[in-house]
Amino acid sequence: MREVRIETLLPGMRFDAPVYIDDRNILVPPGIPIKAKDIERLKRWEVMNVMTDGRLIEEQAEEVKPAAVSDLFERDDQENENRLLYESIVDRWRSVMDDIRRKERPGKEAIDGVVNEIYLNVKDKKNELVQLILKTEQAADEDAVNAVNCAVISVITGMNMKMIGHKILALATGALLHDVGKVRISEKILKKVGDLTTHELQVVRTHPVYSYTIIAKELKYPEEIAQTALYHHERWDGKGYPKGLSGESIPPAARVVSVADA
Repeated sequence: MREVRIETLLPGMRFDAPVYIDDRNILVPPGIPIKAKDIERLKRWEVMNVMTDGRLIEEQAEEVKPAAVSDLFERDDQENENRLLYESIVDRWRSVMDDIRRKERPGKEAIDGVVNEIYLNVKDKKNELVQLILKTEQAADEDAVNAVNCAVISVITGMNMKMIGHKILALATGALLHDVGKVRISEKILKKVGDLTTHELQVVRTHPVYSYTIIAKELKYPEEIAQTALYHHERWDGKGYPKGLSGESIPPAARVVSVADA
């Protein structure tokens, strides 16, 4: 494999073979454009080079503008069906979040229905859903898309870890609701352009606690699911929040959601 220096990467570049962060982790599959947030993440991790056996697909080496899901897929019947399925799940979850935002408690049937649909479709269409996630340039403020993507990746991870069915469903519920506490944070802070002040950052970091309260107290889900949301910003080295947990003291489901969310 040849090394490609990070400073030479541009958003929109595609390669005809996988691009790897290291020997085990893929940055992007073949033919999938590299996104600006991918490059920013590598720089934040202080990764200097990525590796690939592929060649640059020259005609795509340009800035890729965010696009709606519906603009990104060929119109053959199967792909169109998968796209519509994905969009319907996102729309259903957006409706649930709107109810919570308005402090209108949604029925658990609505939440559990989305969880079950994600679980069943991951079992049948795992690769198709992953491709939809990879091909979609989500808006930074699109919480519903982020929640559904996080749940899909969490379910896949849970299946690979050989979790039993009801544990995967609990994991998916925690993944969908992990950021629900943000509805209790001022949009002025959440959508602020530029750096947050120390106080604003502290306010944002209260959202896992709000998520816990909404899940456990308002929606009446089990403690296990509420703790998945409460601890999804904890870090293995103990430098996360809100409690500074470290290592195996972080519940496994919260660790999965943390990785899926990232």
